[in-house]
Amino acid sequence: MSERPSKRWHDQYENINQAVKGMEALPPEYQTIVAQAINLIAENNLTAEEAVRSIGKDKIMSLFKSKQKQRSYDKNTDFHKTMNYLHALAERERRTLGQLFLDLTAGTVKYVSNCRERGMDPQREVIENMAQLFMHSNGSPHALDAYIDKIHPEFRQAYTPSASLEVSSGQRAEQTLSAEEASKPVGDGVEDVVDRQGDMRIQQQD
Repeated sequence: MSERPSKRWHDQYENINQAVKGMEALPPEYQTIVAQAINLIAENNLTAEEAVRSIGKDKIMSLFKSKQKQRSYDKNTDFHKTMNYLHALAERERRTLGQLFLDLTAGTVKYVSNCRERGMDPQREVIENMAQLFMHSNGSPHALDAYIDKIHPEFRQAYTPSASLEVSSGQRAEQTLSAEEASKPVGDGVEDVVDRQGDMRIQQQD
């Protein structure tokens, strides 16, 4: 008997699937921080809001029906909005935003996991700073690593740029921040990290 094909639109996108799994491991308040950052990136840099307005009756009904099914991301308004943006975007922009979504989610999951493994409580302020930093550094996961390395040097061995929710390097969007640059000492404030941005630019369709 052949397997029944999946009905989830995002199953064909490994980075989005991995991001969703990571978000499901986070408490709702952290999901909101991550999702709001990704939504702002979409609204400020991509055609997300325009796409949602122009996707047509069939896709609108699909989004409505998905909400009625109460999937994990439908329980959080901001998370649901992120998924709607990803669904509505053109293919190239969907893949770009999906990778950004994965990178920020993976960084947040790693921070929370490292805290819990050491019997520490994750700090909401740190996660908010990570989200702000991610937006201002043009989506650089290396900037997140440098920030966490500065405030929690005890995480250094476990917190590595390559451990991004098991996504392969071939699926990661191109990054031009060197390992040497990412490992430089970071200042105490988020602004100091932002000054050493990665060069991951959001490419819009012509």
